[in-house]
Amino acid sequence: MDCRRQLLRCRSRLGFTLVELLVVIAIIGILIAILLPAVQSARETARRTQCVNNLKQIGLAMQMFDQVRGALPARLDPSSYIPPGTPVMSDKDKDKLIGLSAFFSILPFLEETARFQQYNLSKPMSDAGNAALINVPLPVYSCPSMLINDAALALYPGWASYAVCTGSVLNHFANDTDPEFDNGAIVNIGWGPTSINKILSEDGTTHTFLAGEMNFGILNYPTETNPQGGAGQWASSYPFCSTASTSGVFDANRNVILGTFFELDTFRSDHINGVNMLMVDGSVHFMQKFTHPDTLKYLAKRNDGQAVEPF
Repeated sequence: MDCRRQLLRCRSRLGFTLVELLVVIAIIGILIAILLPAVQSARETARRTQCVNNLKQIGLAMQMFDQVRGALPARLDPSSYIPPGTPVMSDKDKDKLIGLSAFFSILPFLEETARFQQYNLSKPMSDAGNAALINVPLPVYSCPSMLINDAALALYPGWASYAVCTGSVLNHFANDTDPEFDNGAIVNIGWGPTSINKILSEDGTTHTFLAGEMNFGILNYPTETNPQGGAGQWASSYPFCSTASTSGVFDANRNVILGTFFELDTFRSDHINGVNMLMVDGSVHFMQKFTHPDTLKYLAKRNDGQAVEPF
């Protein structure tokens, strides 16, 4: 009889009480709350690493282009905007036409030779065959951290996350009277050409931006009825599509000065507190969001001769 009671008592202790179950659930909840930010941080670190790898590939392609052509690619691909029979124009007039970008020029050095060769240069970018080649996002031009909304997808099917550096002032053909216009590593035809050797001798390849990130994060651009938040397209040479400067607030999420395009033309990203920037020497640096504007300005110029604070 005593043995039976002891057996029943042991069996009754095999389960959890409600209080014990609630305690276990609470502990699991606390562990999840502790671990989730770490998991998210690890994922962002992996995405940022992939972004760095993309920029390094772009930098290597730019260097190979420079070795073959003796100059860095121009903002506007010279082969893309002069159809047969076009009257002779000055270089500055050519710059005002819209054509293919520097990112198009380096496609053969990014294992995209077929896409480059199949493009029909005698036809406009809007041609169905050409559009099919360029109106697609390419992995090497896409940061995995970048957010893109439906409005941007519809307007820019060939979206991209990166832009070449044209210097420290607003890169728009309406601004070409500014004496500092096109003072970056990548220039319009009429202000160049530039080359790695030239930048090395004038300012140093480790102290000059070559390219960087551009997202669709301009929250108030340009109106509520057209809220795409940016204009990034890897194939288009139009200002703000594949070019950027340090003319506005670095890594901004809005047009700080309404009615201007400075922030639209300035590097920014969806990473936390900074932007991945590619230097002419091929290295990539994570520039902090609140880097001093003078430092950014000097790094954006190809020949200013200014000493730059460590970054």
